[in-house]
Amino acid sequence: MNDKVDRYKFESKLHGFGGFGKIIRGYDNDLERDIAVKVLADDNGILQVVDKERFRREACILAKLAHPNIPAIYDVVFDDKATSLLIIFQFIEGKNIRQIL
Repeated sequence: MNDKVDRYKFESKLHGFGGFGKIIRGYDNDLERDIAVKVLADDNGILQVVDKERFRREACILAKLAHPNIPAIYDVVFDDKATSLLIIFQFIEGKNIRQIL
């Protein structure tokens, strides 16, 4: 994952999760800002091609959206040799829908 990932500092604690990835909080050392990181990682260390493609499509679609209620995408890490793929988002402090309900 090279220098790109060295740019970021990740918390070890899980911040949230969904059906298609885990969310961790992090920090962008270069731009000095908090980030949210969506991680697609397989516990076995092997990501299926279909999962990688779905994750890439999600990142491309989200990058085209601009709305105050959608966090901005800052960066992606798609390394075919890696055991995880990352989408780096704007971090927005708040509650998720499960906490609100």
